[in-house]
Formats: sequence, structure tokens, C-alpha cells
Amino acid sequence: MKRTNSPTAAPLLWRIAACTAATLTVAIAAPAVASAAGSTVFVSPNPVKGPFSSCATPGYNSIQEAITVNAAKTTIHVCAGTYTEQVVLPKEDTIAGDAGATLKLPASPAATTSPCANEPEEQDLFMVCTGGKVSISGLELDGAWPSGTCNDELYTLNTGGGVKLTLTGSKVLHAGAVPLNGCQGGVGVRIGRRFTHQVATAKLTGDTIEGYQKGGILVDGPGSSAKMSGVTVTGIGPTPEIAQNGIQISRGAKAKISGATVTGNECNNVNCGENDLEKSQSGGVIMLGQASGVKVSSSNISKNDFGIDDSTGFESEAPSESTKATISGNTLEENRDEGMILEEGTVKLTNNSIIGNGKAKVGIQLLQFEANPLGLKATGSGDGVTGMTTCGVEGLSDMGAADKLESLRLTHSLGKFSGNTQPLCNHNEAKIVISVS
Repeated sequence: MKRTNSPTAAPLLWRIAACTAATLTVAIAAPAVASAAGSTVFVSPNPVKGPFSSCATPGYNSIQEAITVNAAKTTIHVCAGTYTEQVVLPKEDTIAGDAGATLKLPASPAATTSPCANEPEEQDLFMVCTGGKVSISGLELDGAWPSGTCNDELYTLNTGGGVKLTLTGSKVLHAGAVPLNGCQGGVGVRIGRRFTHQVATAKLTGDTIEGYQKGGILVDGPGSSAKMSGVTVTGIGPTPEIAQNGIQISRGAKAKISGATVTGNECNNVNCGENDLEKSQSGGVIMLGQASGVKVSSSNISKNDFGIDDSTGFESEAPSESTKATISGNTLEENRDEGMILEEGTVKLTNNSIIGNGKAKVGIQLLQFEANPLGLKATGSGDGVTGMTTCGVEGLSDMGAADKLESLRLTHSLGKFSGNTQPLCNHNEAKIVISVS
């Protein structure tokens, strides 16, 4: 199987009042005095004027300027309006956005200048690079790059430097070229990065990520982790342009996902399609070489090519069959190829509802091929599979001599199987063991 690819500081905007023809003079607004740590400053489209203490009388017209001028641990209150700039946050701060506060890319985005941006072509709308704590709430981030942009290093919100980020009630409206194309760039929220040794942890609550080109949320690299609660991640599919990923946890990172909604990741490209070991697919939640302890619970992951894929050993720095993942209480509905793909590691399933409605092919697939370094041991209880056009549970193998043993034992589940063309299909009974009762 071909897997889907896993993916500046703006100048200070000095506040100049308009001159009048009558006086032929230029009045320069007095800049707000830099605030002490713990203070609140205001950024607004309204003219800068004293006492610099509200949206009507702000100290700044630029988010970047407010960050640069003030001490760490300042609260930067972003008032309703559109701010066209790229932002780098290199210290502990709180960014609090009012309804309608939107950060938008300039017409010609520039490469990001930050210790956390180690790729010369990288462009970020908002880069957070600090070892401290950062909170962002209520902000809309519009990472719409110009049409035709082809750059694999485009991120709407990017993090590194060991930051501990709290993102609450915020929206990522685009990530990558608009309209999207087949280039493998454009991630809404990136948390850490293995290849550049950037580490970040994040807590995401009630955030919306949509309109991305390649991926919605990416948690990547050893030491990086995320807790996601009530997030909504929506792809642009079905699209013939690219295979998108909703949420990806990869290369030593881990995450806990609960109450999420992930949908709209469907690829209609000629190279995409039902898992036949050669095609690419778009996915809701994909795990690639993740750390042990990933949990996906109480989420609705529907109308993707596949709902959840667990490939513990792929791209892992330290592959281990004991790497654990827990998938429980989720609704996986009308994921048109597979509700769930299990490839490697130790997986525990509990009370998942996998619903085809005659529009999905396979409920749970055990995928086996020689390139996988690990085997699979999966168990479950109370998991239901209904309305699949091919199989409720499928074992799919390349029948290679080096294939590792895979097993799935489901209990208290067969009574929840109904309307499947076949309850079970197994293409390699010698090395794939499936038991459903």
C-alpha cells in the first residue's frame, strides 16, 4: 500500500496618522509604552491613541508589533478585524481573539525566520517557537496561499522549541494553495517535527480546522504530543487533486483524541482507491510509527476513504510490537473503503460502531505485507460492523514469505454484525488469524 505523505516575522507596522492638505504636516501617533509582564495590550484596526486600553483606543494595529514590543507573559487582545501579516511568537504570551479577529496571509508570503523553521523554503502564517507556555484562543487563522503555489513546507499554525500550547475555540480556515492542487504541502496545525528535532506539546479544545490541502492536524516526532477534545477537522474531499489526512500522529509522537469529528478526506485521483497494497488513500486518523499510548475515543470519524489506520512500525525510530493503541466508543460511518485498518502493534478495540450503509466496503481490515517490520495483535469487545459491501472483517495480505503473524480476536461483537455481504474474508489464513464471537 502506498501511504499518504505525512507533510516571518512581518516588519513592524508603524502607526502613522493621515496628513491633511490644509496643514501639510504628518502627525505620528505616540507609540504605546511597552507593558510589563502580566499586562494586557490591545491590537485593533482602529487608530492608535491613548489611553491604549481598549479596542476603540488600541496600542497597536499589528499583532507582530505587539508581540515584539512587549515583555513575555503579556496578554495580547486581538480585536475584531483582519490582520494581514505573518507572525512569529518567540516567547510566552497569551493571544486572545475577539469574534471576527482574523490573521491572514499577505499576497506574497515570505519564508519564516525563526530557529524552529529549519527548512529555507518554509512559510508559516503563525509560528510559535518558545520553550514556555503559550495560549491562543478565539483567533481565526486564514492560511490561504496564492493559487498555484507549490511548496511542501506550508503551515498555518506551526510549533516547536518545546512549547506547551493551549489552543481553544480557534479556527484554521485554509492551509495551502487555494484552490488546492496536487503539491504535498499545506498543514493546518503542526505540533513538533521529527526531521528538524522540534518538539511541542499541545492541548486543543473546541477548535475547527478545515480547507487544508494536505493535512488538518499533524503531531510528529519523539517527545511531541497532543490532547484533542471536541475538535472538528474537515477535508475538501472528494477531490481528484490529492490524498488528504485529517489527523496524523507519527514518528514517535503520541496523542489522545476524544469527542472529535473528522470527515471529508476522500481522494478521487487515479492513484487513489480501495486498499490493494498499491493505491493511496485519504484518511480520518492515521498513525505512523507513533509512540505507545495513543487513544482515540468517543469520536465521529466518517465519510473518509478510511476512518482510522494504525501502522505502528512504519517510519518508527524504535518499532515494537508492544506499542499500544486504544480505539474505543467511536462511530465510523460511511468511510468508503475501510472503517478501520490495523497493520501492526498491540491494539485494543472497545464498543466501536462501524457503519457502512451500503456505501462502504470493509469494516475492519487486517493489512499484512512484507514491508511492515512488525506483526499485529488486536483484541476487542462489543464492536459492531454493519452494512459493508465486501466484508465485515477482512484479512488482506501480499502473501510474502516474510509477512509477520497478525491476529484479531473480537468478543461480544458478532451479534452486532448485520447486513454485511460477508461477515469475514481472509486472504492469508496461515498468517492472519481472525476470531469473532
